[in-house]
Amino acid sequence: MPHADEEVDYLVGTQLEFNPLSFEQCVKEAYALEHNCRDQQGIASVLGKDKSRITQIFRDPASLKPESITMLLKGLEQPSNRQRIVQAWIDECFGSLTEGASGPPNRLGSKIDAVVLRRIDRLIRLNSISMSAALCVEALGKTSD
Repeated sequence: MPHADEEVDYLVGTQLEFNPLSFEQCVKEAYALEHNCRDQQGIASVLGKDKSRITQIFRDPASLKPESITMLLKGLEQPSNRQRIVQAWIDECFGSLTEGASGPPNRLGSKIDAVVLRRIDRLIRLNSISMSAALCVEALGKTSD
């Protein structure tokens, strides 16, 4: 129980435990959507690889060779899932070089309105969970209520 003079961080329970746009989360989401497997063992089974290889890939995606990314992509059929993985890998490798001095790109505009909420809803309905989560986090940072 906090003391009366302590400020309570009421957002603690709402903070994400992981980055939804990280390389690992994008790969796990793509394989969950197409093969109903979310863990490294399931992904390894689909690819015919050892779980330790998947662990190695997730440990340091920025150092992966294109052949490793190609191996991950061969297990997927949907172009959107493949594209998301490639984009996440590029972001891991070059993110700090492609982001502006003010941080990540502004994908929502200057205000949060009904159009933004419909866009997030559409992304959820299209199973683009990573992108919808990223837009929600960005929208949360732009709102005061």
